[in-house]
Amino acid sequence: TSTSDDFLELDSLPESMVCIGGGYISLEFAFIAGLSGVKVTVLQRGDRALPQFPASLVDRAVEAGRAHNVSVVTGVDVERVEEKASGLSVVTRDHGSFSAGFVMAAVGRVPNTDGLGLESIGVTLDRGAIVVDEHMQTSAEGVYAIGDCVATKQLAPVSDMEAKAAAANIVSPRSVAVSYDAIPSVVFTHPQMASVGVMANEADPDTMTVKTGSGAGWPNNRRLQADPVYYETVNDTQSGRILGAHLVGPYAGEQINIFALAIASGTTADQLRGLPWAYPTHASDVKYMV
Repeated sequence: TSTSDDFLELDSLPESMVCIGGGYISLEFAFIAGLSGVKVTVLQRGDRALPQFPASLVDRAVEAGRAHNVSVVTGVDVERVEEKASGLSVVTRDHGSFSAGFVMAAVGRVPNTDGLGLESIGVTLDRGAIVVDEHMQTSAEGVYAIGDCVATKQLAPVSDMEAKAAAANIVSPRSVAVSYDAIPSVVFTHPQMASVGVMANEADPDTMTVKTGSGAGWPNNRRLQADPVYYETVNDTQSGRILGAHLVGPYAGEQINIFALAIASGTTADQLRGLPWAYPTHASDVKYMV
């Protein structure tokens, strides 16, 4: 099998492609290929793709993918990939085989910590990832770790945040704590999916208010004939503070940054609604979501 790196090195696109795995990379590359005319099949071992994201978002994006040559098959255990005269064949345990001109494995990446001897100096690992506290210090006194090698979110902005905290704590121990409460995540499918903060299914009904709806009829999205456009937002009922936002839409990846800033700064729904947003912009649509 090949990887996403190999896909980027292709001189030409295949007529068909199988992506093994249903996470961020698999879905993003599936849509890149599908929008370019490649027939793509995504094989996911679990009962749905992208389990880290709300099903209400993923289901809409997966359904939209059908119009872009992308189909997702769940509950699939891949056993092997065979080379045939006509191309490649992905053999599964209970779902037969899937033929394709290119097969990409995107089942996740693990930290490359083997052979470093970290355990010998007292550094605790969790399935290869370095365990750190909120100050980015490992279990070994004076040893700090950041980025994709640690057991946190594998995102470039997160690595930057962790690096600043680690540097500060090396100079002045335990002076800066890292918070992951307002870290936005985006999946660049078509439409995009974006998520930050408390999820709707995690919201306490006694203290939190959940708002959901479609934005397909809003002027910005009507101009683009964008559908689906969907949102879920979570507010603190008493104070009105924004606690979470989960979006599907053509510019969800841009809009989610506004919600991340709102969560980090304690902004309320009334404050977002009351701002004189530049119009018509997709950023201004956040006022309809809270």
